[in-house]
Amino acid sequence: MPTPLARANGELAGSTTRVQCPTIQCSWVRFTAPTSNVTNVCFGNAGVTLPAGTTTTTAGTEIAPGGDAGWRKCNNLNEFYYISVAATDDLLYGIVS
Repeated sequence: MPTPLARANGELAGSTTRVQCPTIQCSWVRFTAPTSNVTNVCFGNAGVTLPAGTTTTTAGTEIAPGGDAGWRKCNNLNEFYYISVAATDDLLYGIVS
C-alpha cells in the first residue's frame, strides 16, 4: 500500500522586514495571499526584497490580494523568505510531503 501524502497549511503574519518561513519538511509548497490583504506580499530566497521599479536580482515573486503563486518544489518550507508591503498583509501556505 502506498504511503499517503501528508498535507498541512498555515498562515504567516505580515512583516515589512524579511522573515524566514518556519522549518517544516515538505516536497511542495503553494503560497497564496488572503483576499483581506490590502497590498502585495513577496516571497523568495534569503535576500528577497519588494519590487522597487528598478533592475534588481532580489525582487521576490509578488502575490496580489487573493492571488496564488502555484506549486513550488522544495525540501523544507524554511527555504523561502517573505516580506509584505504592509505589516497587516499575511501569506498563506499549503504544503505536501
